[in-house]
Amino acid sequence: MKKTLLLFLILMMLLGLGINTYAEEPALTPDEVGPAFSLSPEFFNASDVQNADELRQQVSNKTAELEQMYGIKIAFEDNLTGASYLSRLLDYLSLLEEAIKKIPTELYFSARAQLTAKGKILTVYFYQEGKDYNYVFVQAGFYDFDTVTINLNSDALYMNPPGLVQSFLHEYAHMLHLTLLDYTAFESRWTALNGGVQYTNEMWYVHDENIARTFISYYASSSYGEDFAESFAYFVVLPGDFIQQEAMKEPDNPAIQKMLLLREILSESFSIDPLVFLPF
Repeated sequence: MKKTLLLFLILMMLLGLGINTYAEEPALTPDEVGPAFSLSPEFFNASDVQNADELRQQVSNKTAELEQMYGIKIAFEDNLTGASYLSRLLDYLSLLEEAIKKIPTELYFSARAQLTAKGKILTVYFYQEGKDYNYVFVQAGFYDFDTVTINLNSDALYMNPPGLVQSFLHEYAHMLHLTLLDYTAFESRWTALNGGVQYTNEMWYVHDENIARTFISYYASSSYGEDFAESFAYFVVLPGDFIQQEAMKEPDNPAIQKMLLLREILSESFSIDPLVFLPF
């Protein structure tokens, strides 16, 4: 099972769906990630901006369409509204829609209703903040609990645009976990599935066989919150029949057991028929 799951995850990463994302937990702030610099517009291809007004209108129309359809607010940092970025923003909006569609409809709209009942609305904010691209790690995004905002780093996404799907799903899981669920309510049941394997408190991969078997991704091994978020991101991306097959092959596998617990948590917390998450 381990080899099969590993091969599948490698394939997902090659497709741009497995990049590590940083998302803050209650005790963390974006400032703790470290210094960063912003790329200049010249970093992008700005050779064809003759149709800037038309592109700007397309961005505006697509933004309004997604906001109305999904009940969210979309915003861009001022640096990203220049003519040389507009076509890229259209790509990001398309990828954002693709990411939202990965979430089961019943779950998405139930969560949206709970946010509305709390007088809150989910905001997706594209900002520009990167690091030297010779450096291995670039922060792809983070969730701001206070403003209910998923922040997505355009610089990181420029390096790997398809990674926006996984990054959004990861941060959306933080929104569910921190804003709509009780963050500590499931912690003991969740961490018990680790079988004694401890979280590393590191964003980097730790070479350990137990860690590789216990967590759905390297980043998931860093903490309970990241484990939950990464598990959710793969939960809605991996084919259900694949997860079902792996659960039958190795029913005590911790990563698979966490997905089954996640199904239970989501079904109960958002009043969703578990059949929605079949066939696994």
